[in-house]
Amino acid sequence: MNATRKLLPLILFPALFSADINLAQAADFSISKAIWRNAKDKLVIKGLGEPGARVNAFVANSILPIGSATVNKKGIWRIRQVAPPFVPCEVDVVSGVEAANKLVARAPSDCFVAGEDPNPEPDPTPENTPPVISGTPNTQVAEGQAYSFRPSASDADNDSLSFSIANRPAWASFNSATGQLSGTPDMDDAGTTSNIRISVSDGTDTASLSAFSITVTDTNRAPTISGSPATSVAEGGSYRFAPSANDADGDSLSFSIANRPSWASFNTSTGVLSGAPGMNDEGTTSNIQI
Repeated sequence: MNATRKLLPLILFPALFSADINLAQAADFSISKAIWRNAKDKLVIKGLGEPGARVNAFVANSILPIGSATVNKKGIWRIRQVAPPFVPCEVDVVSGVEAANKLVARAPSDCFVAGEDPNPEPDPTPENTPPVISGTPNTQVAEGQAYSFRPSASDADNDSLSFSIANRPAWASFNSATGQLSGTPDMDDAGTTSNIRISVSDGTDTASLSAFSITVTDTNRAPTISGSPATSVAEGGSYRFAPSANDADGDSLSFSIANRPSWASFNTSTGVLSGAPGMNDEGTTSNIQI
């Protein structure tokens, strides 16, 4: 409503002078002088608005309150002025501050009226800047060897960051506060874990490293051999010794011998040393090693 509303000069009885204002129209008004019968008369400003909205009146150019009201269920609000009479009243129904166009009334005091929306629009949420993450993880580690990778991450908004991982190797642990992946694969962890992905989040957006794999290479463990061979045999007697051997990796085993007695044979598949010394084989064979 852009037109100005004029009220003719009139003489008020103890009833109050009223000016109608519709805040919802976001318009400004001008009101001509009104004549009070006595100094006890007051100005009443009333208008229309959203039910539940709060309307406040203040002394112009100050925060001194004059009155307030809540828009009723019918959409009507009403404020009675309580300040001394015969002083101009200035009202900006749009913003509550003085402007080029405003309601001007010959009223008891300088004042302005501001309306509050009961359902104000929320402040716009600042646009979030996603975090960034970088780093080049090692993709190979040997059984029994320690592994560690920690990515670099930052956030332009200085938001708190948290990390997550997909397809974590079973032999490794992950720190969600730092993004560090670490661990030592044991001797049975040979193989490849694929599509490992480390991500960082600022609570709104997420950034991820490219998926990668870690291959655990096999570390060979030496076989074990044990046994207590007999150290003497009579000429014409029979000699036999079979060592016990084992391999933790399950590898196939073969045997060898150094300084085999000439009268004995040796089985490279079983490690068995056996034979019968002849009547001319008396003597000692030293440094036999299987």
